[in-house]
Amino acid sequence: MKELLGEEWYELMKDEFGKQYMEDLNNFVKQRRLETTIYPEAHNIFNAYRSTPYSNVKVCIVGQDPYIKPNQAHGLSFSVEDGSYTPSLRQIEKAIAKTVYGGTIHPFWNNNLTRWVDQGVMLLNNVLTVDKGVSNSHKGKGWEIFTRRTIEKLDKKGGVIFLLWGKDAQTLLPYIHNSEVITAEHPVAAVYRGGTWNCNDCFNKVNQLLKEPIIW
Repeated sequence: MKELLGEEWYELMKDEFGKQYMEDLNNFVKQRRLETTIYPEAHNIFNAYRSTPYSNVKVCIVGQDPYIKPNQAHGLSFSVEDGSYTPSLRQIEKAIAKTVYGGTIHPFWNNNLTRWVDQGVMLLNNVLTVDKGVSNSHKGKGWEIFTRRTIEKLDKKGGVIFLLWGKDAQTLLPYIHNSEVITAEHPVAAVYRGGTWNCNDCFNKVNQLLKEPIIW
């Protein structure tokens, strides 16, 4: 597990893996892998942890669960492995272009959001696995407990800005006491209503709070 989470997060979260809920969750995911395709691949389930060591986290964006189509989910919320567009990413790009860059997107923009991760943005889903083609299919199986523990660890650290996008992410609000929180609707909500994502100017608000702004 240390290789999957990275040393810092493993030391913080290792006790969770001995608890009953994680044993039940592990058995559930193993069984689902026998029956169908699960995203992301096993080595990327904890990619958000491995890619963003605890000491590096400045911002934590929380989404719902992984993408459900092939070659997209790689363990980082909203990011796509192959750089393709998703409805959420189109809304995110438009919002950043409008609110941060005066109508044009930054030339470094890529739908694989590892560039954000490299700047200390942890891209965490509330649920870390999903059945192919079925959103929220692993909801209520135990991941929410693990995510809550993660949020509590980051909140204890202090200085982390939480962006909670959508109702699933906002269930974590009661567990954040010592940190800045910015909420917004889920980007895909704008797609469903045929409008523009109300990002609550979250990207500018984050940068106003940081000494070293994120290049979105």
